[in-house]
Amino acid sequence: MNGKEMTAERGRLAEAAVAGFLTQQGYQICDQNYQVHRLGELDLIAQRDGHVYIIEVKARSRSEEYGGLPQAITCHKLEKMRRTAWCYLKEKGLMNRDVSFLAALVQMDSNGKISELSILPIEWL
Repeated sequence: MNGKEMTAERGRLAEAAVAGFLTQQGYQICDQNYQVHRLGELDLIAQRDGHVYIIEVKARSRSEEYGGLPQAITCHKLEKMRRTAWCYLKEKGLMNRDVSFLAALVQMDSNGKISELSILPIEWL
């Protein structure tokens, strides 16, 4: 497997782990990998108690490189998420719902085993 395939596989494993974790916490996963052509992609969309959650999943095997996991969500990425979320909410008729943006940060070892998973609010969006 080349580097790009390994990164994609790590992303799939992380998204599945986050979806499972959120489901255990009472969230309903509504969509995964929602895309708007030339705009962006939302990794996970969940609902709980009538509230919509947009979740950006970031996984790393060496989180200290490139500033760590939280720094992997750039201002440019946040703007793309906001615009893509607006499209999703409009398409699904959810414009009247409360919406929160979350970062799911997943630390993995080089074999893809998850050592840490944390969910943080993205308050600066």
